[in-house]
Amino acid sequence: MKKIAVILSIVFVLCILLLVMPSAAANVTVTVSPSTVVQGHNIFINGTAEGQPSSVAIWILGKNFASKNTETVNVDGSFSYEVTQGATMTMQSGQYFVVVQHPGTNHIYDIDWAAPDAYYVYDYSGQTPVSLFKITGPGSLQGFDAEEALVQGINRPAIDDTYTALQFQIVSSSKIGVYKDGFWAIDYNGNYQWDGAQIDKFAGFGQTGSIPVVGDWNGDGITEIGSYKDGFWAIDYNGNHIWDGAQIDKFAAFGQAGYKPVFGDWNGDGKDEIGVEKDGFWAIDYNGNYVWEGAIIDRFAGFGQTGDIPVVGKWS
Repeated sequence: MKKIAVILSIVFVLCILLLVMPSAAANVTVTVSPSTVVQGHNIFINGTAEGQPSSVAIWILGKNFASKNTETVNVDGSFSYEVTQGATMTMQSGQYFVVVQHPGTNHIYDIDWAAPDAYYVYDYSGQTPVSLFKITGPGSLQGFDAEEALVQGINRPAIDDTYTALQFQIVSSSKIGVYKDGFWAIDYNGNYQWDGAQIDKFAGFGQTGSIPVVGDWNGDGITEIGSYKDGFWAIDYNGNHIWDGAQIDKFAAFGQAGYKPVFGDWNGDGKDEIGVEKDGFWAIDYNGNYVWEGAIIDRFAGFGQTGDIPVVGKWS
C-alpha cells in the first residue's frame, strides 16, 4: 500500500508540473525585404519560428490576388521564402499584405485554405470544418479585408496557431514608348520591341504641336497618357488610350502659351496632378481638381529663373 501511495504521489506531482509548465513557444518573427519593389524583382520573406515546427504558412493577399504556400523551417528555426521575379511581374502594382502563420504547439494548421481551387478559408480545429470567409472568386475579400479576416480566424479562442503580419508594395516597372504629332506607340509588354497594335499599344491622343504628358492620373498604379498645348490639357483618365470626352476623361485649362507642363503626386494621394512652370514660376494643382483656385488652395512658387528646365521627383 505504501508503494502505491508513493507512486500515486509521484503521478500527482507530474500532472501538476505538466499543467503549470509553459508549453513550447510558438512565436514567429518575420522581415520582408524590400518593402517596395518594382514588378519583375524578387521579394524575400525571412524569419524565425520557435517551437521547432516543420513549416510555416506564407499568405500573400492583395487586390484580386491571394496565395498561400508553406516553407520548411530549418533546425535552427530559420526560414526563407522568395517571391520570384516571375511572380512579381504578374502582380498588379499596389499594397500587399503578408501573414506568416505558425502551426502552433500541435504543429497543425487549424486555419487553412483547403486547396488551390477552393474558394474559402476554413477553421479545421473542430470535428467539422467551419467556413470563415471567401478568399477567391466573385464576392471574395480583397487585400486588407482578407488579411483582417484571416487574422481574426487565427485569433479564435480554440486556435493555438500564431502569426506575424507585414506589408509590401509593388510598383509598376517603367516601359518605353514614342510620341509624335498626337500619335503614340507604347511598348505595352515591355520587351523593348514593337510587336504590333494587337500586343503593344498604338493610340491617337493629341495633335500636332501638343506636348506628351504621362502620369498615374486615377491612382490605379498604371501610367496613363495625355497631351498639353498652350495651357490646355487632355488627360486619358480611364487609361484606355482613347479620348472619351470630358465626362469620362479630363480636359483642363491650366496655364497658357509659353508655360511648360509639369506633373507629379503633389499631395500624396496616390494620383498625379498637373501644373505649369515658366521662368522659374510654378503653379501647381495641389488638390487635383484640374482648376486653378489660387495659392491658398493650390500652390504658387518662385523656384528657378528664366532658362531653367523644370524637374519633378520624390526627393525625400
